[in-house]
Amino acid sequence: FKLGAGRLNSGGVFCQWVQTYQMSARDLGSIVKTFHEVFPNISVWMGWPGDLILIGSAAPLVVDYPTVAAAARGPVLAKDLALVGIADLEGLLAGNLGCNATADALAAAGGPVATDDNLLLEFSMPRHLMRADVPMVGFNLLAGAMEAHWDGLDLTGLPADSVASLTTRLTTARAGRRAALLGIQAADAGQSEAGACGEDTASGVGSQGRLRAERGQRIGAMGYNDPDEPSR
Repeated sequence: FKLGAGRLNSGGVFCQWVQTYQMSARDLGSIVKTFHEVFPNISVWMGWPGDLILIGSAAPLVVDYPTVAAAARGPVLAKDLALVGIADLEGLLAGNLGCNATADALAAAGGPVATDDNLLLEFSMPRHLMRADVPMVGFNLLAGAMEAHWDGLDLTGLPADSVASLTTRLTTARAGRRAALLGIQAADAGQSEAGACGEDTASGVGSQGRLRAERGQRIGAMGYNDPDEPSR
């Protein structure tokens, strides 16, 4: 991260993809803590449920809404968004979980800062994989770290009524995203319990089939298609 930060131009940003599935909350916290130690300003985004994107910069991170809105109306960005099932700008912006406060919440459960000398993650991640006694990252953790209101959005230049309307839509979209994450968590927990009880997984019947369908609906509500479904 320090090497990357040293290569950035003034106002440049560093982007880091981080998986959260099959990862302990401690290891994720260490990654975010290490990232934040180098980059004082962070914006946390979620792509596919479970995939985080950390954007770091030395300068405050602010999204200029009018500029992004203009780009989204263009054919190139609109086509790219359609490929991942995002139909409108609110759907894209709802992928933001928050800024420094979200990063701090995710880092709270973290261990030491990872360095080239301690090689922390090279050892801890394989050791924690699939261990029932180690708290893993769940969608409830991500939903809990999500800020209710996003302060990193610049609405300068928009009429007051447009700002009020947009703020309401974004707040609603973010609340829907948080509810969907919690719903996926509940469906995953129920599916694991049903599987442990020996229910039929091949035919997708019983409560496990219902929970899997519910999980797909929750993901669909976030603007995605479930890759586990045959139609994918």
